[in-house]
Amino acid sequence: MLTLAQIAAVIAAQRRLRDRFLFALLAETGMRVSQALGLRHEDMRTWERRVELVPREDNANAARGKGARGFAIVSDQLVRLHALYMADEYGLIDSDYVFVSLWAGEIGAPLRYGAVDVLVRRTRARVGFDFPPAHVPPHVRDGRAAPWDAVGRDQQGGRPRVRADNRGHLQPPGRRGPAS
Repeated sequence: MLTLAQIAAVIAAQRRLRDRFLFALLAETGMRVSQALGLRHEDMRTWERRVELVPREDNANAARGKGARGFAIVSDQLVRLHALYMADEYGLIDSDYVFVSLWAGEIGAPLRYGAVDVLVRRTRARVGFDFPPAHVPPHVRDGRAAPWDAVGRDQQGGRPRVRADNRGHLQPPGRRGPAS
């Protein structure tokens, strides 16, 4: 199991909003990569802070969600990160899928597991520790502050970022004290 500081490091190591959102979603909800890759926009019920988990056999990227239909309640911070991703990177792409190819290959095509595997390998090298790709990062459901609570805007370039204080709490830029 990863510590909150390690989860924060994994999220902070991402250079793209899509990838930050993917890792934050996996950490907060405990869903599998395949479930995330199968998410459609209709599953993102952000006004209710809810993500529907719908197993589908017909995903264009061959992602298969295990288990029965369900849902996950998500934080306001994750909803904001989703909104940033949609506005700043996803833009006008015409796709039913939440996670799509944005910079290489067929732009707008549903993201495939192989692309996430490459992202995981790259992230492992950046953070200097190993974590399993099937549940990246492992479930965080014990009520502790989520590491993406601190998604803020970098002063140079406007990039979203996460920062941990010396106690492992995550902070937006310029904030002091424990994350709430």
